[in-house]
Amino acid sequence: GVGYFVRKNISEAKIGDVLYIDIQTAINNAKDGDTITILAGEYEGFDIPATKNNLTFVGETGSTGLSRSVENLVTIKTLDTGIESHNGGIFVGAENTTFKNLNFTAGTTPGARSGWMSSSLGNTNGDTGMSSSLKNLTVENCNFTGSGAYQAIWTNQGNITLKNTTITNYNNGVDNYAIGADQKVVIENSEI
Repeated sequence: GVGYFVRKNISEAKIGDVLYIDIQTAINNAKDGDTITILAGEYEGFDIPATKNNLTFVGETGSTGLSRSVENLVTIKTLDTGIESHNGGIFVGAENTTFKNLNFTAGTTPGARSGWMSSSLGNTNGDTGMSSSLKNLTVENCNFTGSGAYQAIWTNQGNITLKNTTITNYNNGVDNYAIGADQKVVIENSEI
């Protein structure tokens, strides 16, 4: 008989119309001010080095099932067994980084370096899911669902802005560890 196959999309991200095989490769090729679109799917964490400032990460959205409501179609899995780098979360070493339309799920695997339960979006010690060591982190229309993980977002300096974001089942929602007079956490239309 006649056979055929359907090629499955093997790309994880794109900048403009250029597809990249994985998110880290897209980051490595990004220029200051680029928007990286993360294609629908489930992924482990990644690193954003200090040289990659002013990046925006946008997860694909769409409607699923019978619902006509728009949903986030990208999930970043953190703190699951077998994930080593930063416990599978996102490590942000850059300034002015924005995340939109992402789901974060956290298992209960202890922090690789400290032995305590860690988070989905955290900081420089690698114990969290998303780590931010520099200034101005914006998280918009994201959902963090923990399983008793230590914290959803951890940073050791800078400003954090949450907009239309939900954080559930973490010991701590947002931890700005070294907050000073010029540092702030702004929470708008969000639930922790």
